[in-house]
Formats: sequence, structure tokens, C-alpha cells
Amino acid sequence: MPSDGRTVVLPDYSGNRLLTSLGNIEATPLASLSYVDFVTGDILYLTGDARTLVGSEAQAVMPRQNVVSLVTVTGYIFVQDALPVRQRPGTGVERSPYSPPVRLLAEETVSSSSYLDDQITVTLSSIELHSNDLATFTWGTSKPIHILPGQTAILDMTDLVGARQYAHMAAYNPTSVNDDRIRTWTVSSVHLFPEGTKTFSLTMRQKPGGVATGALFSIAHKLAELRPELMKDCRPLNLELKLVGIAGDFILPKSISLGEDTKKMRVSMMWFAGGIGLTPFLSMLKAITRTNTTDDIQWDIVLALSTREPEVLMPLIDAALHGDGTPNLRLVVDVFSANSVPAGVRVRSTDTLNASLVPHNGRISQAYLTGLGDLESRTAYLCGPEPFERSVLEMLAQKGYSKPVIRESFEY
Repeated sequence: MPSDGRTVVLPDYSGNRLLTSLGNIEATPLASLSYVDFVTGDILYLTGDARTLVGSEAQAVMPRQNVVSLVTVTGYIFVQDALPVRQRPGTGVERSPYSPPVRLLAEETVSSSSYLDDQITVTLSSIELHSNDLATFTWGTSKPIHILPGQTAILDMTDLVGARQYAHMAAYNPTSVNDDRIRTWTVSSVHLFPEGTKTFSLTMRQKPGGVATGALFSIAHKLAELRPELMKDCRPLNLELKLVGIAGDFILPKSISLGEDTKKMRVSMMWFAGGIGLTPFLSMLKAITRTNTTDDIQWDIVLALSTREPEVLMPLIDAALHGDGTPNLRLVVDVFSANSVPAGVRVRSTDTLNASLVPHNGRISQAYLTGLGDLESRTAYLCGPEPFERSVLEMLAQKGYSKPVIRESFEY
């Protein structure tokens, strides 16, 4: 744990064989751990005092984890060249398909994130289908919540898809073994009122074979076919889920996100979005075009969007610009796609909002970054699939961009 520099936190999950040791820890609160480096052959041996936390105590240490073991290190031995075998040179480490997603400790999460102790539920209120596998689901909340532009909502999908049944192995679907039914999506709506909001929207893509998105899109398609009048008001369905929390630091500067008064300033940014990675930028654009304080801010934003379906995503950007404010905004939307942008697709401009759309054939390139001029004068935001993020980061590094890149990945 970062707070003391000596406590190791071990989350319990199916397949790690830790459960066979939990009883031993209760009877004899001691533990030993061995960490092996298969490249160098070095081994680190740790010994310490151990205890197991369950339920709320465990979640106070690691949110969303019901069982953790803490080992407070009292001694260690580091032995070099101790392992007689080595990882073959040139090979990589393959992640086990049974391993659950990595979770952060409570003290590792950003201050703007909030995991909710009290029971807050969300009820599906409307659905808007943008394409066969892209839709916006709007939810009403049982209590007011606070969401900064760009943050994510964490939902417990158990009441929709059912609780996970215990299985130690699942050869045909190994990820299901440790599926806790918790899902995270970026909020695409904007909520700037100090008292919070009781509604929010999630724009998401259906994941092939996905348990949660599969269930939601099944509902959307059936309603569109059989009960289209319910698409605008889904409340009669009584589809209610638990809201686990609001998280993320992929946000605009906090003074702007919170709608605070700001002095005259110029904000220059470059946003890189890969496909559905556009969603946090939709919320940010809505915040910029709706807040009453942006009269004192000059916005200069370049949005580089890489997509196979510009005809679907571009209308979402245009809709995000229809706020009731008068922002001093210059926005250039560079669309990179193998498919042409339809002639009728455009972005909104007003006297104070200067927006333009520039189509590009292919992918984001070094030549494109060169054409942006002084990259160091802009703050870079990046959201998209891992290969897309890696490609953009490599190009920025090659161009000598030295400022931190604010990132939001799909690995929750």
C-alpha cells in the first residue's frame, strides 16, 4: 500500500488458490510470499503478519472487492540468480484468460472518483439507437449525484443479467469465472449544476459476446421492433440497477468542469479519439457549449477522430455543439477514415463558435501531427482501444511531445 510502503494487498478470486490459505491465516496470522523474475532468475522472499478482510472492510481497502488479505512485511530476502530456468528470450508474458481486471486500491483512486456506500439505484428512462451496435441509454437516479465531464459511471448489472454461478473452470468462456457483473461506461451527457443531477446518459457500443451490452442491446432492438413508443420513455419496464460509483480523472481542468468563475484565459487542446473513445469528448464539448463561464475562456481544440463510421459519429459531435451558451470556441474536427464522410454531415458554427470538419483518408500520421504546428502549446487527451492509444503515443513521442498525455483506456 502506498500509504505505508510495506503492506501487500492480495485480492481473492477464483483460480488464485488463495482461498485454501484463508483459514490458515485466521488460525495463524502469518504469511510468506515469493516473487520470481523469470527473465533474470532473481527471487524476492517476503514474510509478514497477515489478516483477511471481508465485506465492507475489504471494500474500504479495495473498492468492489469482497475479500482481501493484507500482509504487513516484517522481513525479506532477495536472492539473485536463484532460479535455474529462464524465460525464453524474445517471448512475452501471456495473461491468463481467467485473471480478472486489475483493480486499484482506494488510496490509488483519484479524489474526483466516488464509490457509493449508500444504495443509489438507476432506472432506464430512454434509449436512442444510432446504429445497429451503437446506442445511448439514459438513466434516472434515485438520489442526486455529481458527475464531471469525461467521468465514468460504474453499474452493477446483476439484476439484469443474473448473478454469476460459481465455477472453478470454464473452458469455453474463461472470463466468466471471475465476472462480477460490474461494468463501467463513460457518461456522454453533461451535468454542471452544483446540486448534482438525477439523470445521465451512457453512449456505448455492443461488445460481441458481451453479457451486459448484449442484454441492453437486446432490449433496445426488441423495443424498436415491437414497442417503438417505449424507446423515448422506458420507465414502464422498471429496469433498475445499482449505481456502484462515479470515477475517473479524464476531465477538463476542474475549475472549468465545476463551472467556477475563471479569469480570462486561453485553453489549447488536442483530442485523439478512436471510435467509441469519442464519448468523453462529447461530454466535454457539451460542457464547453453550455457553461455560463466560458465567455472568459478562449477555446482552441483540435479533435482527431479515427473511425470506420463517420456517418454515425459525426452527428453526435454536431449535437454536442448545440448548447445554450456562447463559448469562444474554435474547433477543428479531423476525421480519419477509410470511408468517405457523407456530403450532408457537418458541424455547427455560430458567431462565437467556429467549428469546421476536415476529412482525411486513412489513419492519423506523423505528417498530420507536423501540420498541427506547436504541439507543446496544446494539452493532449487520448481515448480509444489499446492499439490506437499506443500508436498515437508513439507518434507524439517521435515528434518530441514532452507534456503528460491525459488518457482514458477501455481497460476497466
